[in-house]
Amino acid sequence: MGGAARSSPWATRGYADAVIITEKPNEPPVAAAPGLVGDPVVSTTLEATYTYDDAEDDPEGATRFRWFRTTNAQGANRTVIPGATSSDYLVSAADLGFWLRVEITPIAQSGALSGAPVELSTAFPVQAQAGGEPPVVTTQPIGGAYQIGERATLDVAYASDLAA
Repeated sequence: MGGAARSSPWATRGYADAVIITEKPNEPPVAAAPGLVGDPVVSTTLEATYTYDDAEDDPEGATRFRWFRTTNAQGANRTVIPGATSSDYLVSAADLGFWLRVEITPIAQSGALSGAPVELSTAFPVQAQAGGEPPVVTTQPIGGAYQIGERATLDVAYASDLAA
């Protein structure tokens, strides 16, 4: 089959053929399969776990961790816990009654450096450590005579050393 060689219209005007090279963008790292190990109990340690993944095999850098106290498992009223920036967190008495959340932000040493943060929450609020003395409930005696159907007021005080 014969035919004339075709050249680019740019070549006839003195220009070289243009070559366009497109490079696939570098994907950010991912904190895959995140998990929270341990129970939210005062004086115990929680550990944030994950698998670092990078599509281009860029090595892991200094992945960031931030811990928060919240008023429910969905993260309402999130408050940063100062100084809590590692994968491990020692639960303190200040956490009692709060849910704990950790944010993991994967960081690569090269390429796209920062991945999307992932968050995990404890399944239930921080509890006091078992042991110690049982809680004590005290009441004030009700004085006077009351008739059936009449309202009485009862003051109750609760004390426990379980959170200490």
